[in-house]
Amino acid sequence: MNELMNRWYQVRGMIKDVIKTESDVGGVKLMSMDKSCSVILCNGFGDGTTRIGILKKDDEFDESLMYFNTSINGKWLIADYDCGDNAIAELNGKYGVYYYEGIVIFKEWT
Repeated sequence: MNELMNRWYQVRGMIKDVIKTESDVGGVKLMSMDKSCSVILCNGFGDGTTRIGILKKDDEFDESLMYFNTSINGKWLIADYDCGDNAIAELNGKYGVYYYEGIVIFKEWT
């Protein structure tokens, strides 16, 4: 297995419960709770399936395997499609957002 694939599987291995979304603009869509505003977060891959992990602050996480995107704070909805508004998961708290080759991890900070 080449080094890039090995790294992908290491990153994927940090996620216990995977959430899958679809992308046509290369990202993961976060929406406010009332869906009045949204932002697209980079998935590091482009169009297709994105695998998402939501990790608690005590979960094992090696950030050196991923790229830091941004941090978020508050209540957010995760859309199942980056061009749609159907929510499939909810975030509540402060998270660091990391990505690598079609994988996005929301790591709880506090």
